[in-house]
Amino acid sequence: MKISLRKAAIEEKDIIISLFKYYMYEFSDILNSTLQADGSYLKNTALIDPYWREPDHTPYFILVDEEIAGFVFIRKFPNEQGVFDVDQFFILRKFNRQGVGRSAFALCSKEYPGNWLVRVLKENTRGLAFWENVVGSITDGKFEHSYERDEGVEMHFFRFTV
Repeated sequence: MKISLRKAAIEEKDIIISLFKYYMYEFSDILNSTLQADGSYLKNTALIDPYWREPDHTPYFILVDEEIAGFVFIRKFPNEQGVFDVDQFFILRKFNRQGVGRSAFALCSKEYPGNWLVRVLKENTRGLAFWENVVGSITDGKFEHSYERDEGVEMHFFRFTV
């Protein structure tokens, strides 16, 4: 199984939006989301649009043997100079528990060496377990874990350097 990253071109934005609908479905219970008229939980594309407008925002497809397995959005965190942020990260269920997410983030950290931040919703217990494990293994357990507010929402913050 070959895991790789590929930048998503503006012409592929509709694919990202389609995947984002699955991503929002995964969070619908945590966020107590309301189903939209189109049958998805995606209210708007405000989280997605900057990834083709802002120079320090990059959308990637996560690929398994050239098949799209998910996406990751990397940006410079707006509130902390020089810190890379995993803004959004999603693996399709078909690829869960196969090391795809771990390998994809390892590729991200190689592409962007330096200071990192990963934020996880307080209620996202699956995501929390995943990121504790991934960040712990990449950093040999050398990371900071705190609870902070981001845009009014309490979240787990993982800070580390790779």
